[in-house]
Amino acid sequence: MNCSKHHDREAKGMCVRCNRLICEECAVKINNKYYCKECVSEMYSTDNENDNTYNNMNYTIIVSLIYAKAITNNINEINNPNNNQEQLDLGKVNSYTNVNVSDSLYRNSNNNSQENLYSNYQTNQYGNTGVKIDRKYKEASYVLSIIAIALLIPKVVLAIGGFADCFENMYLSIRYDEGVRALFFFINSLLTLIEPLIIIALAALSFKNFMKLKKVVRIIAPIAVVAIFTLLIFITGNIALRFIYISPFISMLSYIIPVALIVIANCLDKE
Repeated sequence: MNCSKHHDREAKGMCVRCNRLICEECAVKINNKYYCKECVSEMYSTDNENDNTYNNMNYTIIVSLIYAKAITNNINEINNPNNNQEQLDLGKVNSYTNVNVSDSLYRNSNNNSQENLYSNYQTNQYGNTGVKIDRKYKEASYVLSIIAIALLIPKVVLAIGGFADCFENMYLSIRYDEGVRALFFFINSLLTLIEPLIIIALAALSFKNFMKLKKVVRIIAPIAVVAIFTLLIFITGNIALRFIYISPFISMLSYIIPVALIVIANCLDKE
């Protein structure tokens, strides 16, 4: 019977894995069993797909066994020149193992490249998703800030219109009261104008943080501004009018919605 690969050569044995007839050139003897070169390669390749670390060790053992068997056979050949049936040519083993080592290195390199490409793809996908989410939050922050500013503009207009009454009260105070309360009338009207302007500036920080304020400060600042200015307007108003002036507390309620919108917008903003 002839070799299944080299039809003009007599078969030396049969591969225990694929049962193909193999000649001396095709035969690889491991642990007194004959394997063809293809099966040895497939055994290593299959293992390599499952566990690279384990397979590298396994392949090293196989190659070591081949070398050990080749050296043993050469020694036997010297001692017994007539026993050539189970000899393996060391040069043939070298060429065969070198080819397989090169193939294994190529496969490992190729597998690592594919894994790196897939890892980079996943990283890019997650990165793009994160950018899209941040953009959505930023857009929502812009919308809330614009609504808050729109609610605060009428208060600025009303405060500017209130200066007419302020100047009238200052004139009457100067004429009949020697101007003692005139200064407090002006301070009261000025505070009423400055308060919504400061809150509008804080709302604008959602578009560009030109004040370089931290996120926590931008969240707390609108609430603190309303509280402080309400107290100052209450004090100056009571001194100017000489009676309990509760209008600042009523006005404070109108700041709840725009301030809440600004706080939410700053919470959504990613630093």
